[in-house]
Amino acid sequence: MLNTKTIISSQQLYEHGLISAIDWHFAQLMQTLANNADDYLVLGAALASAEIRAGHSCAELSQLTGQAPGLSQLEPEHILALQDLCYPELKPWLQALKDTSVVGAAGEFYPLILDGTRLYLQRYWLYEQHIAQSLYQRAKLPLPGFDSGSLAADIQTLFPATNEIDWQQLAALTAVLQNLSIISGGPGTGKTTTVVKVLALLLGQNPELRIALTAPTGKAAMRLQSSIQAAKQQLPTELAALIPQQSNTLHRLLGVQKHSPHFKHNAEHPLALDVLLVDEVSMIDLALMSKLLDALPLESRLILLGDKDQLSSVEAGAVLESICSAGGTIGFSAAMVAQMQSLLPANQAPVPCVDKALTLQDQVVYLQKSYRFSADSALGRFALAVNQGDSQAALAQLNAEDAGVVCHHKQTLNDLSEVLIAGFSPYLHTSDIAEQLAYLQEFKVLCAYRQGETGVVQVNRFIRQLLQEQGLIRQQGRWYAGQPVLITQNDYQHQLFNGDTGIVAPIPDAPQRLGAFFPDDKGGLRYLSPSRLPAHEEAYAMTIHKSQGSEFKQVLMVLPKQAHPMLDRALLYTGLTRAREQVRLLANHGVLKQMIEQRTPRYGGLTETLIHFSDKA
Repeated sequence: MLNTKTIISSQQLYEHGLISAIDWHFAQLMQTLANNADDYLVLGAALASAEIRAGHSCAELSQLTGQAPGLSQLEPEHILALQDLCYPELKPWLQALKDTSVVGAAGEFYPLILDGTRLYLQRYWLYEQHIAQSLYQRAKLPLPGFDSGSLAADIQTLFPATNEIDWQQLAALTAVLQNLSIISGGPGTGKTTTVVKVLALLLGQNPELRIALTAPTGKAAMRLQSSIQAAKQQLPTELAALIPQQSNTLHRLLGVQKHSPHFKHNAEHPLALDVLLVDEVSMIDLALMSKLLDALPLESRLILLGDKDQLSSVEAGAVLESICSAGGTIGFSAAMVAQMQSLLPANQAPVPCVDKALTLQDQVVYLQKSYRFSADSALGRFALAVNQGDSQAALAQLNAEDAGVVCHHKQTLNDLSEVLIAGFSPYLHTSDIAEQLAYLQEFKVLCAYRQGETGVVQVNRFIRQLLQEQGLIRQQGRWYAGQPVLITQNDYQHQLFNGDTGIVAPIPDAPQRLGAFFPDDKGGLRYLSPSRLPAHEEAYAMTIHKSQGSEFKQVLMVLPKQAHPMLDRALLYTGLTRAREQVRLLANHGVLKQMIEQRTPRYGGLTETLIHFSDKA
């Protein structure tokens, strides 16, 4: 039955703030190039552009057709104006797009690509295809032989015998036996411990391997570096010495070129590596992953590490989640199981096998056990229930006896002044700068958004005023002693990266002057004049997105009072799992319930392309 509502136009979407000026002008350009095609093309082109900024790689027309525009994102006066409008029916919409001269089918060269019901900007269709092809080729590439005797002995040395399935052990085997491996696990499941053992196994086979460690942000790279250095302490000294000490950002590894979207390293100038380990892959978008795969030689071993359930990149694509979905259910193909079993002790628990293996069945491994907090703790149970979308089980853990998750249901930020003072006082009661930076990692306020009553800007302002009223800080200008700062833009000259946290404090040798202090890569401190800092912001509070890759003892999460489509379980789960011991939630139960039950999808075709990939693709 056809929808009797009026079809919305790109002009109406633009006038009511549902698409940007860039989207609207791009759609007008497509109309001009197509010799004034009908409104269906203009609408589709505008949406294909707009969905990129919303994190999707395409406009999934099947999810829009016949539906009203996103009214939940609008102010009441806009809702009234749009409530009788809808997107076109699917069949005529697809046909209208196919009939224009600017829309091509998959594999053709046109500004817009229609692949099934997904309408892409051509560049993003190519990103997906390139990623899928590269991963498929790496997954199927045979590796040089290895010494099975020494490998089996090393596995038994690094992984103590157990009669249960040791997922860290199986993840390590997956990474050693193949050219491509994807290790996904929640916080505290031992991802870094596992990959250190992977590197030890690989170096045991070939001590001359060229290995690089990388992550998408400076903070994540530094955290990977420190985690690997700590995990190396469990290895024999000679072997630990072979494992790299340095971790770089992806942008630095690939070689940033000023005023250019291209990198120094690409297919023509590839990275000279045998093994590349990439952490926090959930934060990597389609474009960056495509360029990374382009620059890494096909025969180089690639190990991807991350948590598929965390927030995806702020840019287009949910790369890690899509790749993991192409790995199918937990378990391995019969051939892989046989190879693994041949390297494991006879009394080891059987390796799980699946009847039908998907494209990346043998490459994707999920670490199952959390060592950060037990499944018996309220925080562990709450995080698990949130991840499973079980709001009833999750809400039952609030304010449990072990105080792992405390919810302040009907309170305001002002009511939590004592919590904020207790959280920030320790770093302000010491003059030792290293101790101050350490204390800043003990307690953090996390927000869903930057703007608004519960946004980072307003919350930072409130906390600063509160601490000043308590006499804990004295703000006499733009810079003041005790001011925490968060870098928001990479600065390679000063070796400061997006996500780095520092503190403004008197310079020990010249206490009349202030410096902005940051940890260095040798465990010490370095500083520069605050006026030379790259783009940054105050850091009492930060967004949940910015907190990815961080860990704090306690977290206070300040959530909006009203539900919103962008408030979903991935956001809540990511914020929760930044904490080691306790999370306080300033939120009402209705918003929490909706967040837990809602998973905002990222539309794209990467998973489908990977699953159905063939040698002809």
